[in-house]
Amino acid sequence: MKTRWTVRNKLVGGFAMIFILSAVLAAIGAASIKTVRDNSKELTTNWLWGIETINRVKVGTQQFVNLFYQTMMTKDPAGQKPILDAMKTEIDSIGRNIESYASSVSNEEDQANYDELKKNWNLFKEQYGGSQAEEPGRQQSGTPSGDVVKTFTDMVTVLDRMIQFNHDGAVESVDKNEALYKRSVLATIIVGAVSLIAMIGLGVTLTLSITRPLNRATQALNRISAGDLAIGHIHIRRKDEFGVMLEAVNVTVEHLRQSVRQMQDAASSVAASAEQLDASSDQNSGAARQVAEAIQQVAADSERQAAVSGECERVMDEMAEGVQRIAETTSDIADLSGSAARSAREGVERIQDVSSRIRALRNTANEAGDDIRRLEEQSEQIGSISTLIGEIATQTHLLALNAAIEAARAGEHGAGFAVVAGEVRKLAAQTDESVKGIGELLRAVGSTTRQAAEAMSRSLAQADESVEAVAEAERAFERIAGSSGEVSVRIQETAAAAQQLAASSEEVAASVANMGHLASRTAEASRQVAGATEEQLASSEEIAASSRMLSATANDLQDTVRTFEI
Repeated sequence: MKTRWTVRNKLVGGFAMIFILSAVLAAIGAASIKTVRDNSKELTTNWLWGIETINRVKVGTQQFVNLFYQTMMTKDPAGQKPILDAMKTEIDSIGRNIESYASSVSNEEDQANYDELKKNWNLFKEQYGGSQAEEPGRQQSGTPSGDVVKTFTDMVTVLDRMIQFNHDGAVESVDKNEALYKRSVLATIIVGAVSLIAMIGLGVTLTLSITRPLNRATQALNRISAGDLAIGHIHIRRKDEFGVMLEAVNVTVEHLRQSVRQMQDAASSVAASAEQLDASSDQNSGAARQVAEAIQQVAADSERQAAVSGECERVMDEMAEGVQRIAETTSDIADLSGSAARSAREGVERIQDVSSRIRALRNTANEAGDDIRRLEEQSEQIGSISTLIGEIATQTHLLALNAAIEAARAGEHGAGFAVVAGEVRKLAAQTDESVKGIGELLRAVGSTTRQAAEAMSRSLAQADESVEAVAEAERAFERIAGSSGEVSVRIQETAAAAQQLAASSEEVAASVANMGHLASRTAEASRQVAGATEEQLASSEEIAASSRMLSATANDLQDTVRTFEI
């Protein structure tokens, strides 16, 4: 979507540009200040602190050497003890300062110097260590060995080099701050100059973009106020509020031109209309005389129409009475038809109840048939069991007979066994007879069960036929109920139509009566119109005078409109 550069957007854009330039200037200043602060912090916490630390180490080393020479010059062991204590304290202090410098090492060169210093210091401690402290009088008359002097000289050289390294770093940090200060000043001047130029350009541009369209609009409005509407169309290329204002001036001028043209046309039309009105007034007078004669004829006709309307009113009253009787009879038939429909619905409900009961009876018969079939199956199972028991009884009888034969062979020893065998044979004979009786009974039960099953099947068939017959009767009653309802609806519609016809007849009778009254009133009104026609003749003369005044007013309006140049 293309951005519309309205005056508001231009002002917002200009102030946004100024804000951005100010923010850039502030950011450059803040960055410069931060860099100066970091360099100053590095100068104080790194370079100067390193110089101080190395100087303390150098001073401590020199103090240690001085104390060492004092021990060589002092012959009294008691006098050497405080010097030796001071030497130990100085050794600890030098070691702490060297260790603390490790945290300020900044690069490889500084690290190499630090490692060399630490190495020389450890060597120096070994050469001036415990042997001198424990035997302070061993070299009282001599000087330190050449190795010790060389180690001390190397350590001093390293210390001087480290001091010079930190000094150079501090000088470099100061130079960086100075260069940064110059760059910051230059950047501030450049950004400030650009901001000033941008603000001046923006102010001039906004001023011109506001004053030019205002001047054009002012000139156009001055010409309009002087009555000069022959202003050319103001060409507009702007899309802001001033462009909208100039376009509104164009539209206003065009509307004024159209309004003046319309006023000129209207003045001409009014003048012509006034002349026509004057001529029409004369014609109206003649027409009014003709209307008066026609009104008198209308009055006579209205009186005759009033007489005819009275006869029509009597005939319509008789017809309304006949229609009212038809409506009452139809209403009675509708009540009877509604009763028949209700009876049909009650018959449907009774048939549905009977159908439900027959279906329940059929379901019960189905269940009884199922019970009979299960009883028949169980009877067959009992017959199988009875046959098995009979076979068992036959086998038992044979076994008992064999047992009796064996008991007879045994003589006296088998006498008891023979008695048991006889009882068993009797029991087997009784069981066989009972099984035969059960078999006959089961055959009788089976025959009866089959007959009951056949009878139940016939009952189910009859129940199905009854259900179908009841269903057919139910459908017939439903058709009867539907037809009765439809007949009732038709009769009710007929009764309503008859009532509407009766009401319409009454309305027609009332209309005819009103027509008679209207005819009477028309005759009366016609006489009044005749009088009004005479008054209209007088008004026509007044209209003619007014039309002449209107013509003069139209001429004055034309003169006024001619003052505008279009």
